[in-house]
Amino acid sequence: MDARTIETAASLATTLIIAITAFAALRQIRHNRMANELQIHLNFVNDEKTKEIRDAVHWTHEFARRIKDPAFARHLVHDDTCEERDRLFDLIRFFERYASLVIVSGLSERLIFYEYAGMIRMVWDNVYEAIPMFRASRLNPHIACAFEHLAMRAKRFESEEWPREFARLERDPRIS
Repeated sequence: MDARTIETAASLATTLIIAITAFAALRQIRHNRMANELQIHLNFVNDEKTKEIRDAVHWTHEFARRIKDPAFARHLVHDDTCEERDRLFDLIRFFERYASLVIVSGLSERLIFYEYAGMIRMVWDNVYEAIPMFRASRLNPHIACAFEHLAMRAKRFESEEWPREFARLERDPRIS
């Protein structure tokens, strides 16, 4: 063997080792990302199961009825001691935190939507009438922007993705 053949073989071996190392690094990054997503999802599940969040989610039905009263709407927007506003803001912040993670791809929306798309949509449908009032009052012009985005995506998921998922599950040979 001449020197050129040995150099070529060494270059190919080095390239192969670099490629294998890069592949292993990408697999490790994927594994770490999945572990992070799972941890965030478990945090969401644990947070959602707290009594405060569960009660607030159920309370949104009453809120949807009460927001139609102009006196209540004024009280909600203009009274700094309004407990309903604090409760609503706490619930919005809960959804905003996870919506932000979905928007920046820190959390898979499918992971959240498989279980919670209906709840997210229902809460948004119950509180959305108050959001423009808060934005217009300059209380917080960007309140619930991420939550609104998440709710619209949840609605789309329910109308477009679920039918495809059910069709796929019906064809799955493992399910009989």
